[in-house]
Order: sequence, then structure tokens, then C-alpha cells
Amino acid sequence: MMYPYMTVNCLGCLEVCHSEVKSNGSVLVHFELPDSEFGFKEADIELPSYKLRRNVGFTNEELVTLNELCKDNAHLILKYARTGGIANA
Repeated sequence: MMYPYMTVNCLGCLEVCHSEVKSNGSVLVHFELPDSEFGFKEADIELPSYKLRRNVGFTNEELVTLNELCKDNAHLILKYARTGGIANA
């Protein structure tokens, strides 16, 4: 299950969601950005390792920005992933 986390005006109207805590202790952070060429750009970054799991359409420069967003918000995303999303925090 994915939980909405935030919409940020970074690179455009970027949607950020996250999973629950997986059995291995990781959390998947999903980024989605409307794009006229691809329909949507999408990327998944795993916390706490910050490993890129999937990328459709984001440039390397944009991926650096997504990684920085993960690092700046990891403590909150991990907290909300344990409690069932920000609405249940």
C-alpha cells in the first residue's frame, strides 16, 4: 500500500508517496511528475539505503534532487510508514 506524503513544487508538481515498512525494514518512496513526453515520470527510492529501485524518465540531475528530498524527509517518512501514513500520525 502507498500513502500520500506531499505534493511539492519542485521540478514541477511532484507527488511523493511512501509504502508501509516492509518485512526487511525498508520503505519505498515513490515520486511521480506529469510529463508531456512520457505522460508521467516515475521513480522509486528505497529507504534507509537511498537505493534507486526504478526510474522512468527522470534525468540524472532530477534524480539528485529526488535523493536530496528523501534525505531531508527520511526521518518523517520512516515515522509515518510505521504509523500508516501521515493521516494516522
